[in-house]
Amino acid sequence: ELLEQYARSKGIAPDAAGVEELLARRRGEFASGAAFEAALAKQRLSVEEVRRRMEQRTLIAALVEAEAEGIEVEESRLQAEYQRLLGAGALDVGETVVVRQIFVAAPEGEDDERIQRILSEAHAGIEPDTPFEEVVAAIAEELPDALVWDDLTLAREQAEPAFIQTVFVGDDDMPPPFRTRSGWHLVIVIERNPARSLSFDEVRPRLRQYVAMPDQEKGFADLREAALNAIPVTIYWGADAAQGLDPAETP
Repeated sequence: ELLEQYARSKGIAPDAAGVEELLARRRGEFASGAAFEAALAKQRLSVEEVRRRMEQRTLIAALVEAEAEGIEVEESRLQAEYQRLLGAGALDVGETVVVRQIFVAAPEGEDDERIQRILSEAHAGIEPDTPFEEVVAAIAEELPDALVWDDLTLAREQAEPAFIQTVFVGDDDMPPPFRTRSGWHLVIVIERNPARSLSFDEVRPRLRQYVAMPDQEKGFADLREAALNAIPVTIYWGADAAQGLDPAETP
């Protein structure tokens, strides 16, 4: 919270539009708004609390980015490090697919027949021009806990065997619903990407952070120190500590 306060004191404001977009994306991963709120309730969270946490993260990220802009890294160092990582195979990316997916978590054998029937009926109604929202709506009432992704990138090396066989090995971009160990999937493949190596332009921002890591670690420590010096902090002693509050804790 100190860094958040420090960011605000320097005039950095949260990206409200970005937060709402991210929140909408998280909400869109559930078959219904009620399912989203139920999932939050299980974690004892409210929508407002999630929004607040997202705002805090965007503020701190913007602050760190603003402070890091002053760290100079020579282009030759970036190129040299890129070539080193490339030669070591650290920039190799395996085969991936981008999918629209409805996923229903279920232990093997639990309600399989019903889930397969509902997903199969939704699958049978899909035409090339059917909006994905309509597919989701078709199963939302009967499968309210289903998770939904409209633009999900999946790597072959991280997928379960049944998913690999159906989606990666198979060439059907809209296979019938299928089961993996973790649950049932209804998948629409929208993009297939072969294995490749990441280009310099793709990794440059992250590479810059990696090369400048020692300087950034020092910069982050300085940033925290500046925040501590700039924000009034109350230190509790005595009776407060006896009640279980850490004497050095800063609320």
